[in-house]
Order: sequence, then structure tokens, then C-alpha cells
Amino acid sequence: MDSHAQQLADVMDKIDSWDFNIFQLEQLCGRPLLYVGMALCHRWGLSEKFNISDDALLNFLIGVEFGYNGMQRSFHNSLHGMLCWS
Repeated sequence: MDSHAQQLADVMDKIDSWDFNIFQLEQLCGRPLLYVGMALCHRWGLSEKFNISDDALLNFLIGVEFGYNGMQRSFHNSLHGMLCWS
């Protein structure tokens, strides 16, 4: 595993802890809402519970993230959306 992938994995391993660093995740991937949304939906079994395919979930989260980032506002972006969601 390369250094970048390892850093990303290390950040995501802390998703359920107070040490989870959403700002570092945003720096590493640029898509915090997508990464956290996919991880939490899988962790909590929401995909299976609501019979949502990974492709449908991925497209939904990309659309939500695009909606935030398309607003052209420095504060109200997908990172802010993740802070409000958690």
C-alpha cells in the first residue's frame, strides 16, 4: 500500500472515534462526504437494510457532494455538510 493510501486508511479507521480528523480526510481525498457516507452506510448496514446498490449509493453521494461544491461558497461546502452530519 502506498503512503497516500495508508494515510487515507489510517484516517478512515478512526471514523467512530473522537480522533477522526475530517479535515485531514478532506485534504487526502477532496471528497469527505462520499468517503464517510459510503463507510457509514456499509458499517451500519443501510445498503442491505434498504436494498440500495453500491452504484446507487455512490451516485447519490456524488450528487449531494456536487450540490454542495457547486454552490461556490467557501463555508457551505461538502466538508461543512460532513461536520453537520456527524
